Amino acid sequence: MTIAEKTSIRHAPFRTGWMGVCKALTVALLLSAPFGAQAKAAEPETYTPVAPTIDQARANILIARQLQFTHFRDLGISDKLSGDVFDAYLNYLDGQRVYLTGSDVEALKKVKSRLGSALKTGQLQPGFDIYNLVQQRVIERLQFALDTLDAGIENLTFTSDESILLDRSEAEWEPDTQALDKLWNKRIKNAVLAQRLNGTDDDAITESLKRRYEGQLKRAYQARSEDAFQAYMNAFTGMWDPHTSYFSPRTSENFNINMSLSLEGIGAVLQADNEYTKVVRLVPGGPASKQGQLKPADRIVSVAQDAKSR
Repeated sequence: MTIAEKTSIRHAPFRTGWMGVCKALTVALLLSAPFGAQAKAAEPETYTPVAPTIDQARANILIARQLQFTHFRDLGISDKLSGDVFDAYLNYLDGQRVYLTGSDVEALKKVKSRLGSALKTGQLQPGFDIYNLVQQRVIERLQFALDTLDAGIENLTFTSDESILLDRSEAEWEPDTQALDKLWNKRIKNAVLAQRLNGTDDDAITESLKRRYEGQLKRAYQARSEDAFQAYMNAFTGMWDPHTSYFSPRTSENFNINMSLSLEGIGAVLQADNEYTKVVRLVPGGPASKQGQLKPADRIVSVAQDAKSR
């Protein structure tokens, strides 16, 4: 099927954890805009909020109808579902709770019970408002990290008895910006200390961390409407079952490549996870699957020529 000015919804078999096969709804939106049309040529000084398109609103209505009337699970779009979508969406956008503050979350909760009714009618703006706020907070945090590095890592102190929770998925939101600054200061010190323990000198550490944060900052500035829509729809469709998901045109193309095993590379589906890259799943029969060391949920922290590195 070629890219056209229409929306297509299809039912397709989907592998459950690549260990069994179950039928799930796969939704693919084929937008008329060419890929990358919304990408910015250069990093702007301020974040430009993304906005929903008419095609996305139409697709949203179609997705809602399909889920309610054709999915095997009889699940209505209620106030409870609205709350669940809200929580899942925030977890997708800031699962480690390192960008938003407790104050941000409280302010966003004013739309928590109204997402369901909006999703029924294609009113995407509430979801896009949440996405834009998170992107702004991501940029603020990354700029804080870069400013800290510019001040010199020699100014960081390692004499205090401090600890840091590496997995914050179950942690409370930091209450305000000051508390988040302290958390990020610890995150930066942890990153510096890890490289110092490996024998890396401070100049190389600074250069490495700057590349990391600048790369993330560039991606944040280049956020597209398609990115927000995909994140929002996946939080929505995931309420029916964990294998029901929305595919953007780009994701749909990559999925088809993976399924045909024609993709050159390590044979793994990857996803950004803060400053790391996380392995989502392995392509059956691909190099990573045959090699046997890389596993889903592994985090890639560096890349080397050694075949055993991961």
